[in-house]
Amino acid sequence: MKKLAVSLLLIATAIINVACASENSRIKDSKMIETDQVPIITRAESEDVRLEDNSTEKGTKMIKMPIQINSDGIDELRYLELKEDSTIQEKIDIMIKTISEECFSGLPLKVTIYNDNRADVELVELDPANESRITWKDEYLNDKSKESTINIIVKNLLQDDYKGAWIDKVKLYYNEELITLD
Repeated sequence: MKKLAVSLLLIATAIINVACASENSRIKDSKMIETDQVPIITRAESEDVRLEDNSTEKGTKMIKMPIQINSDGIDELRYLELKEDSTIQEKIDIMIKTISEECFSGLPLKVTIYNDNRADVELVELDPANESRITWKDEYLNDKSKESTINIIVKNLLQDDYKGAWIDKVKLYYNEELITLD
């Protein structure tokens, strides 16, 4: 019985992977999603993933930083347009807010930067009085989604291709305990 269940799970996973990995799975349109602080630009047809420098009309230099969004099981590459002269904390706060809204139903994340090279991210539950049915523990830290949750947050915050000063370590916490994949 266990072998049959495992076989069915493997077949279903293979079918989903094939369907999602088709050659035409690129996003062909560019679109803007307005947030209160920064526009998010989805990836256009370019296969090149690079950080781009842009200047606004007023001379403020802007950079586009890629983030991987997983919404309803679909991965999508988007860019955040940020002021180049913003602090690391300000850039990460905008990234975290966007990731929370786009991937985690707006659940709160609290970020603390240490020595400009390490980010500690606390996954904070909403106040029980909010009557929210979505929680970190039940929706995003269960056995099925925990690894995906960690990957989305950590990979987006590390920004390996960014040439400026940036963090090189990320730690995730829930209820003041370090989250691990055990």
